[in-house]
Amino acid sequence: MRVFLAIPAAEKIRERASEITLKIKSKGIKTVKPENMHFTAKFFGEVSADQLEEIKKKMEKIKKKKATIKISGAGTFPNESRIKIIWLGVKDGKEDMLGILGEVNAIFPGEKKKPVPHMTIARVRFVKNRKKLMEDLKKVGEIGKMEINEIVLYQSILKPEGPEYVPIKRVALDD
Repeated sequence: MRVFLAIPAAEKIRERASEITLKIKSKGIKTVKPENMHFTAKFFGEVSADQLEEIKKKMEKIKKKKATIKISGAGTFPNESRIKIIWLGVKDGKEDMLGILGEVNAIFPGEKKKPVPHMTIARVRFVKNRKKLMEDLKKVGEIGKMEINEIVLYQSILKPEGPEYVPIKRVALDD
């Protein structure tokens, strides 16, 4: 089973992000379905039934407090000249979100890089007009605010029409 931990995006954030994906969608750019938009906390990949049970148990150790974040601006990974991912960034509340992601990394060690809070909105195979895409992304301003109030363990089912994410377990964050 292929699984990951994530912070689900609020409905209003998904709606605004969908408006942006309509503007950047083109051949070579596959946008993320609104219902799949999230902030990844930890990607596990394929796990056995025993590993899945261990992940579910360890999730109970997540004790961070709720946080409010402001989603604002867009960017690309790994960089502007070799675009593979298009994302929306976190502005206000970034430190609180990094605290949550840091706690997840402490409970589930293995990640060496410092997390960059972001929500993927598209995956890129190739870009026809890089200059126009970058101009469009630079115009992305504030998307909105949302509360981080839970972390969800999802199963990722890969399908030809795109992945389906099925919630397996939810952990509410403290007030």
